[in-house]
Amino acid sequence: MYDGGVKRSWFLILTVLLSPVPAQEADSFDRSVEPLLQRHCLACHGGKRTEGDLDLRALDGTASSVPALDMLLKVRDRLLAGDMPPPERPRPETERVRAALDWSNAALRQRTPRLRLDPGTTTIRRLSREEYTNSVRDLFGVETDAAEAFPRDDLGHGFSNMGDALTFSELHLEKYAAAAERIAAEVVSVEDPEKIPSRRVPASDLDSTLGDRSAAGDVQRLFTNGGVSAAFTLPRTGLYRIRFGVWADQAGPELAKATIHVDVDLVKEYEVSHTRSSPGVLEAELQLDGGRRRFALNFINDYYNPKAPDRKDRDRNLTVQWLEVVGPLDPPQLTAGHQWILANDPGRGDPSRRARPVVRDILRRVWRRPPSALEVTRLAGLVKDKVERGGTFAEGVRLGLASALTSSRFLFRAEPTPPLPGRKPTEDLDPWSLATRLSYFLWSSTPDDELYRLAARRTLGNPDVLARQTLRMLGDDRASALATEFAAQWFELRSLADVSPDPERFPDYDSALARSLSMETQRFFEAVMRESRPVQELVTAEFTFLDRRLAAHYGIKGEFTDSFQRVELDGRRVGGVLGHGSVHAVTSNPTRTSPVKRGKWLLENLLGTPPPPPPPGAGTFPGEGEVEDTHELRAQMALHRTDPVCASCHVRMDALGLAMENFDPVGRWRSEDGGRSIDATGELPDGRTLDGVDGLKELLASDPLFVRCVARKLFVYAVGRDLGPDDRLAVEAIVQRLGPTPSISELVLGIVRSDAFRRRRVAR
Repeated sequence: MYDGGVKRSWFLILTVLLSPVPAQEADSFDRSVEPLLQRHCLACHGGKRTEGDLDLRALDGTASSVPALDMLLKVRDRLLAGDMPPPERPRPETERVRAALDWSNAALRQRTPRLRLDPGTTTIRRLSREEYTNSVRDLFGVETDAAEAFPRDDLGHGFSNMGDALTFSELHLEKYAAAAERIAAEVVSVEDPEKIPSRRVPASDLDSTLGDRSAAGDVQRLFTNGGVSAAFTLPRTGLYRIRFGVWADQAGPELAKATIHVDVDLVKEYEVSHTRSSPGVLEAELQLDGGRRRFALNFINDYYNPKAPDRKDRDRNLTVQWLEVVGPLDPPQLTAGHQWILANDPGRGDPSRRARPVVRDILRRVWRRPPSALEVTRLAGLVKDKVERGGTFAEGVRLGLASALTSSRFLFRAEPTPPLPGRKPTEDLDPWSLATRLSYFLWSSTPDDELYRLAARRTLGNPDVLARQTLRMLGDDRASALATEFAAQWFELRSLADVSPDPERFPDYDSALARSLSMETQRFFEAVMRESRPVQELVTAEFTFLDRRLAAHYGIKGEFTDSFQRVELDGRRVGGVLGHGSVHAVTSNPTRTSPVKRGKWLLENLLGTPPPPPPPGAGTFPGEGEVEDTHELRAQMALHRTDPVCASCHVRMDALGLAMENFDPVGRWRSEDGGRSIDATGELPDGRTLDGVDGLKELLASDPLFVRCVARKLFVYAVGRDLGPDDRLAVEAIVQRLGPTPSISELVLGIVRSDAFRRRRVAR
């Protein structure tokens, strides 16, 4: 809730801001902007003083270049934020701010389209762990956890796909090589259905629980209860036959008995009627998982009676001759990758010539572009060499696939520039690079066949074709990556893994709850995106997604399961991301909330106006560690803001964070703390008053900076670099063209259509 007079004035400002401005008003810089600059800005941003390296003396009514309009954009954003001038200086009149905003928006709207904006260049990008996993899944139809062994990805500007931030080390190379071999072995089957493999271990090589005492030439003689075993590595999950060659010395009232075990599991118990003169076989068929397994045969009913009249009836023993594992007996379930990789195999001929069509298709898909003739020849030669050294053709293809997956052409997203004379400073991306940019933006994964087909036809760059493909891809299940990758990183959900609330105060918080908190926000973002809701509904929507654990945590009654379900809140819980426990958990301290962290999170992630780094010597205020409740905390923060050095940032940041004080450190609603009612009010630098999270939601939903922040975050994620002056103007043009309430899909489409996404700078 806002203070009434201020609220009406600010609403008028926003109404005018979003309305068309007549051309004659757009040229009134001297009347509407110059006086405000002279009276309130130039003292700090002009002459000898240029705070923040911003010199506004260069700004005038003719602003039409990229630097000038970028400066105007920065001024406009600070006026919208209401945090300039700083609190200790006089505030400009509302009418003067409105006039300056009018002129600024008109100038930006009219003059930016006339510019030829630099599309920029993006540093070569290594696949993140998630992109690697998704790419393997979509290429070969297999799920792998191989990327979990990779070093953790570095973040740049909040995201793990920034070229300038992604490092590469020898450890990366080692892990990539191991992962490539593992994936290639899982994807390409080398089994010959006509030749079922059989591996036999002679008794002399079996391990015995009786030690060396059981060894008797080429057999193992179990003269008392005990067993023999051997370990095998099974190539895959499948049906296997386990066989033991045995015979027994019979004695006593029953036959010798034995059991077969796999690892610690009993498979079957047998009566052994076979004798020395007529040895036999004990066998079992069973379904087993691939990997290392130990197979054992145990003698379980030893008998010894030295006084028996018949010497042959005195001692019962079991003799083992060999162990054999046969299989897999069932035909392999070929992966999708195996099927398309070997679809072009002619089945005969010289190994190198036979490998060429297979290798060509591997490289085209794995490297995300058509390979050169030399690249095909080299990899086909690798297959041929494997065959000539005694391997099968399938084994050669498996080796070739592992090589392709280890190549920098798969691991890195490069946009090669062939050295051509007379090259222009900027150019369209080649269709393969454009397909790759688009797929990793929307799916965090490799392009599909449809994109490859259009790239091969060189029609993907057509604006209408590109728009249709973008909409098609947004409707695909793989577009969930915008929730699991973009939104999860934007809202800092991955920090939940590092959150450790005090277990004495919050005993119910654990990793399972953290996963549910994260999933709620991801599912919610995806729903807003797929239903083409205005981006403002990220903070205003009155629904969410809950499972049984999360509903209990929030205190919401109803029938819930372990699966997430959509829930209309009906006033039972604050809607939108501001009501999500994930946000509150990542912005709190272990024992209490942190309005400063929450305010900073809001400024950075929802308003796009992050505070500058604190000055030297700034830090926690005295006694902060001893603060026990919100009232003490509020009093300490008020004292902190009396320092002019701190106040310029903390006045706004603290007011935003205090508005969320009704949520405890793990996101539960509370009305009091320390026996006293929660005070969730705050005053912004321009005089507006926030009254709790409802007032905060109203502020965000009506603030044009929120829409621009969403657009800028998407832009950074899409192009893989921070915003430069040209990029900021490009985003501003997208937002102004779409109007005040765009959907996430509309913002995505606007970014994909921009020169910054479709083109690149080649040289200055």
